[in-house]
Amino acid sequence: MSTNGTPAQESAGTTDATTRLLAGHVYLGRDREGYHHHLDRSTETVTRFDGTGTIERRTDIVDADLDEYLAFVADGVGWADRRQLATWDVWGRR
Repeated sequence: MSTNGTPAQESAGTTDATTRLLAGHVYLGRDREGYHHHLDRSTETVTRFDGTGTIERRTDIVDADLDEYLAFVADGVGWADRRQLATWDVWGRR
C-alpha cells in the first residue's frame, strides 16, 4: 500500500485511507434538528453547531469511526442535508 507520510504519521490516528483523503476541515451536513456537523481531522473531533454558530457538542472521533458517526446521526435524528459520503453509501450497510 502506498502512503504519503512517515511511519510515525501513519500510526498517529489516521488509519482509514478514505478519511485521510479528506481536507483538514470538512462540513458533514445539517441534521433534522438544524444542527451543523463539522469534522476537524487535526483534532479528530466532530463539532455540532446550532444555527447561531454556538457549539452544542464536540465528539472525539477516530478516522475509522466517521462512518459510525454518520450512521448514528442518520439513525437517531436523521440528516436533512448530508454532504459527506460514508462507505455504506457505496457498499451498503452491514
